[in-house]
Amino acid sequence: MKKLFLFSVAVLFLAAVSQAKEGCVVKLTNGTIQQCDGIEASANGDLSVRSGKFTNKIKKKDYIYAHIPMPAELKTALSKLKTKNYKEAISAAVQGQAKYKALGWNLFCSMVKAEAENGLGEQAEALKTLEECAGYEITNPEEEKYRDECQRVMSSIYFDMKKYKECAEVLNKIAYSKSPEVAAYALNKQGDIFYNEGEKNRAVIKYLQTVYLMKSVGNERAEALLKAANTLKELNDNRSAKFAAMLKKDYPQSPYVSQLK
Repeated sequence: MKKLFLFSVAVLFLAAVSQAKEGCVVKLTNGTIQQCDGIEASANGDLSVRSGKFTNKIKKKDYIYAHIPMPAELKTALSKLKTKNYKEAISAAVQGQAKYKALGWNLFCSMVKAEAENGLGEQAEALKTLEECAGYEITNPEEEKYRDECQRVMSSIYFDMKKYKECAEVLNKIAYSKSPEVAAYALNKQGDIFYNEGEKNRAVIKYLQTVYLMKSVGNERAEALLKAANTLKELNDNRSAKFAAMLKKDYPQSPYVSQLK
């Protein structure tokens, strides 16, 4: 769980940096993408769009999505999550979701809130927070990565609860994620399910899919090499040495090296 938490926070901080370089946009129902200087959303989803000295109103029915760079309040929520101030992170995420839900940050806030709830040991509450992600329709392309991250957190919670059927169902949804890190995570976690269910040969196959198909993903590939090597050793398969050597060669500074059996 700690490793998942660190990955998610790292991903979110990178997103915050990239978002800071972007401006505000609104995509109208006629397909036009409007660049602007600032956007505010009312409780009913109507927008006030500022361009220079002028502000115009756009009704909810007249736009497909609106997006703004990550607001300061959400950066604060993320910072609280990173420092494990979970209650403050939840409070900031709830407030941010109410204010920025229509501006591209709905799923992000759900993820931060769920991570914090899970950090407090409130797994049931975290899963409830993440429920909307299952059938969430992506209209804003910026939200796709946060939907995948929400499902990643959900699958990890199910795994920790030993609800492997539910975990596998979620993993199937993100196994083909556009994010190589998320896709590799899904493959590794599918392997972990097989391992815990006593199907070690099937687990190795999943780990090796990460090894050979996800070469651009460092941490998840190193983890897969470790698990492939250790599982094969448990099976008295001499190929274990091959993958142990690959781990040492490709990732000599990885903490996974010290975990080889």
